[in-house]
Amino acid sequence: MAMNKRALRPLATAAAVAALLLTPVWASAAPSSGSWYTGLQAGWTNLDFDRRDDVDFLMATARVGFFPVDQVAIETRFGVGVSDDDMDNVDYSVDHMLGLYAVGHVLNYRDAFSFYLIGGLTSATLEANGNQERTDYAPAFGLGFDVYLHSSMALNLEYIRNQNGADPDGAGKYDLSSMNVGLTWYH
Repeated sequence: MAMNKRALRPLATAAAVAALLLTPVWASAAPSSGSWYTGLQAGWTNLDFDRRDDVDFLMATARVGFFPVDQVAIETRFGVGVSDDDMDNVDYSVDHMLGLYAVGHVLNYRDAFSFYLIGGLTSATLEANGNQERTDYAPAFGLGFDVYLHSSMALNLEYIRNQNGADPDGAGKYDLSSMNVGLTWYH
């Protein structure tokens, strides 16, 4: 039985387009060494108390970073809670959060998008019923995705564990995580 060449054309075209789109370009996407950036993020944040109970709220975060070398940035963040959630008749939120991170862009594709890994240290002060309750430093890690909308702007989506296993004053461990979406401006 003979194959119709005309029937194979759409399949060959689809395979060629898929091959072009799936071919990664390493270390050639924006931004580059010596550039810096600012950004704003909105985060859906989860505060998990020792893996038993949790609360969810919104956070706003400002970011500033610098690329000392291609694909690697040093970044600082400052965030504040903009809503709260209650558990056992106590309203919880983040009063403020400050962090220092290394950001490694591990996969870039044709100046269109980039995947990155982030790790560092975060200090967070939690609120309970409007009063500053607990402050702790804890390791942070996560991963993200930048879509370059323009040579100087990107849409950002990330998951970050802002604090992993924080335990201020032995009062009980907690994790602080967020799913963030935002904009980044490159300078």
